[in-house]
Amino acid sequence: IYPVSNADADGVPYDGNTPYVMHFEAGELPPVETILPDRVFHHPVAQALVDLRRQLTQDPDKRYPVARALSQIYQRPEHFYEDTVVALAIPVSVVP
Repeated sequence: IYPVSNADADGVPYDGNTPYVMHFEAGELPPVETILPDRVFHHPVAQALVDLRRQLTQDPDKRYPVARALSQIYQRPEHFYEDTVVALAIPVSVVP
């Protein structure tokens, strides 16, 4: 958690020369908004795997279409760019 503030408790903008400390009473933390960033993968197979995993987290009932998509990816080993780890990880992820 990284609190963000532009001014002190009196509304005076921070000057960069004064040390500041933020105090919160027990149980009175400010509300927090969390946004998880999407990681961009440059390897097309890695990006496809992440997209399929996202589909599963959003709707577990899509497990059969996702398993079919994983099988289709695995049937095209030329797309792994000779990456053995990727090639071995896909069939493991298809096993129910």
